[in-house]
Amino acid sequence: MALVYYARDPHSGSIGIGASQTPPAGYVWVEESTEPHGDWYSVFRYLECRDAVRTYRHLITGERVQRVIKRYDSRPSALAPEGHDICVYCGTDNGPNGELRYGFDCACCGGN
Repeated sequence: MALVYYARDPHSGSIGIGASQTPPAGYVWVEESTEPHGDWYSVFRYLECRDAVRTYRHLITGERVQRVIKRYDSRPSALAPEGHDICVYCGTDNGPNGELRYGFDCACCGGN
């Protein structure tokens, strides 16, 4: 399993992402966990989302930082027509059993 490491920008304080087997020089944050946060909420007519809280730990000081990740999980809503394929990225109805998709890609956004 590859670890994901992060570095804090000294000017803005934001945490950037980098993936590696070992932390590159200057990258001293590691992701500890990602937990669901809050209730499901409607984003589009047929799509619901839920946020998550991601926790990072500084490898040297042990400081922990948490960030809320918006729309981390998504699912079709209860309003979605039975048996229809709803895109979990844009909420488009791709018809019964996905007949409007282009191969595996959504007819609207191209996501699969």
